[in-house]
Amino acid sequence: IVNFVFFVGLSAGGIIIASLVHALGLSQFRPVARIAELMAISCIILAVLFILLDMGRPDRLGNLLLYGQLQSPLVWDVIVVNVYLLVSLTYGYFGTRGNLARLMALTPKRRWLYRLLALGYTDLSDRAEARDHRILKVLAFIGLPLAVALHTVTAWILGLVKARPGWYGAIMAPLFIVSATVSGLALLLVSVVFCRRV
Repeated sequence: IVNFVFFVGLSAGGIIIASLVHALGLSQFRPVARIAELMAISCIILAVLFILLDMGRPDRLGNLLLYGQLQSPLVWDVIVVNVYLLVSLTYGYFGTRGNLARLMALTPKRRWLYRLLALGYTDLSDRAEARDHRILKVLAFIGLPLAVALHTVTAWILGLVKARPGWYGAIMAPLFIVSATVSGLALLLVSVVFCRRV
């Protein structure tokens, strides 16, 4: 569970940073935003894997889907994490598909791989790039509140634990959001330094 919270925080930090870049139109930071988007996708997938490992029997996830009650914070966490994963994947797709189309022309040996990752997209016109930037801006305004919702729901679950005096309180949600932004920024900085060196 600790790894779930950790990787959710890293993922939300990546989406918050990428969303701010696209929402504020900071075009000089678009390469950094792309790394943040890919970081967010990989971290949210790892978070989901840790939940599946914690369950012990992943087949019980079907019970949650079939018999879950909307009053349960766990059901809301599943809903928010899945919507967040979908938005993160959409972010990653629209953020990288122009570059994937360019890579098709530059590396003919791997053209099939880039075409598969771009879902057959090959349009590199100015109109297509402007459309992608508009979609990314709309996703930014969806991603920011979704990242806040993700941490609010996760904090809600931990805030219900009365046995932990430090956890049982309303301060958990703002604490999670701030720590997610800071830890996501830290991982992004390490990732950018790594990418520049490699």
